[in-house]
Amino acid sequence: MSKKVSAKKAGKRSTSSIKPVRVSAQELWLASLGAASLVRKQSASLYDSVVNESTSLRQRGVKLVQSVGGELRQRFDAACGRALNVANDNYAFVESKVGEGVGRVLGRMGVPSRDDIVELSKRVAELSKQVKLLQTGRKSTLLGDAKAA
Repeated sequence: MSKKVSAKKAGKRSTSSIKPVRVSAQELWLASLGAASLVRKQSASLYDSVVNESTSLRQRGVKLVQSVGGELRQRFDAACGRALNVANDNYAFVESKVGEGVGRVLGRMGVPSRDDIVELSKRVAELSKQVKLLQTGRKSTLLGDAKAA
């Protein structure tokens, strides 16, 4: 004959075998909730620390760029200054050579140079003085003749 298991005994066996599983599931659920809460708290603090680190990194980067930028600006200004000096020297050299060449060509054509014009101006000034002296001497001679008469 088969034995009949009473419902009461079957319920006790099933609940007693389910109890450890239920406890494990509850513990797992509570552990999950705790982990989620911990992650939320830590993520907020982690976010804050990442923001702070990013801010400090940005500030260091700005300082670095400013220092490097200042140094590059000084180097650039120095290089530009040297290039400008070389360009001015070259311009002066070319200008003198062109001036000499033009002066030679104009001299061959009979056009007086600047020095010739300055010399002629001085000579004209001297001659003007002599003319004035002669005119004043003549006037005095004419005045002397007029008084004698």
